Amino acid sequence: MEASKLEKQGKFEQAHEIRHKIAGLKYINNEEYENLKKLALDANKKEKDVKRERKDLFKYAVYRKTFDDIEKLADLNFLRAIQFMKNLKLNKKILSKNCRLDRTEGISRIIKDFGVNLKSDNHEMTGIMLAIFYNSKNIFDLFMKNDPDINLKNLENLNPLQMLLRNSFYNVNYNIDKKNEMKNFKKFYGDVKNKNIKCKIGDKLIIINNYSMEYFLLNFFIGVGYMIIKQKEENIIKEIKNESIVYQEKQFNKFKKKYSIKKLGKMNFLEKLREEDRLELTEKYMKKINEIGISLNDFIDFFEKMPTTILAKYRKKRSYISSILSNNEIDRVFIYNKKLFRREKRGHYILNPELKIL
Repeated sequence: MEASKLEKQGKFEQAHEIRHKIAGLKYINNEEYENLKKLALDANKKEKDVKRERKDLFKYAVYRKTFDDIEKLADLNFLRAIQFMKNLKLNKKILSKNCRLDRTEGISRIIKDFGVNLKSDNHEMTGIMLAIFYNSKNIFDLFMKNDPDINLKNLENLNPLQMLLRNSFYNVNYNIDKKNEMKNFKKFYGDVKNKNIKCKIGDKLIIINNYSMEYFLLNFFIGVGYMIIKQKEENIIKEIKNESIVYQEKQFNKFKKKYSIKKLGKMNFLEKLREEDRLELTEKYMKKINEIGISLNDFIDFFEKMPTTILAKYRKKRSYISSILSNNEIDRVFIYNKKLFRREKRGHYILNPELKIL
């Protein structure tokens, strides 16, 4: 309790000292921990020379929940670390199962032993991600009481908000509980909406605050964009298959010379198509492939269903959304342009390929 108060006052080091004392550990700062880690994980050292350091590192790594360091100790045949990693693996499975079955039993113990941010064996989703995925408010609330990190990402590099957008879009698009989906979205959204998104283009740092439309659109493109583009790719492949044109090696090579390997490999499916279907690739389809993007028609219905407490009425209008996308195009001359999107063709956008989300 006292440590939490100190953290709210910005006195982090004092808070850490108290927590170390409660855990029965001598306080060491990050620099001291890194020095200990460097010595303990030196594979060139004999076990007897670093036995004390490896024991200390194990204790501090368990306290800090730095499981990667414990795994490195296990790789050095440190017995306690090997046993810990076996137990960790088992509890990751238990976490996934309990969240899937909406069982809160055992979750509190996992949080206590392994921390609120433990990543499960299911696509490296944390507890709050699993709760969103399985639509379990009980599990979600249990994790939120323990102050989880809402900026962590899963195996697909999505944070909880982006996962929530993807799940809701999928359910609305494919009529899975379409009636209640926005209610489900609303009950999680407020807790997983972080303060801002930090990203870089080259050396320039861009901070997008959560009250802006750019924040909502960027999270949507990150969370849902791949799903939309993948579906469009599959549709183009079907079109090519339906053409039923016999593939000729000579003609393929002609296209390969005309278009760069990089272009042919866009979204990693053209070469696969060559192997599996051996169909002729025409300029018509090459043009379609290189113009795949996300348009308003792909998501306007989803945005219109958003509660007004999340997305105000004026922000659901086509003209408004179009202006935000247009004003943030890479080549647009506009004083507040954040260069978030690249236009593939009129009204069709993808994320700026040079945009790095931090």
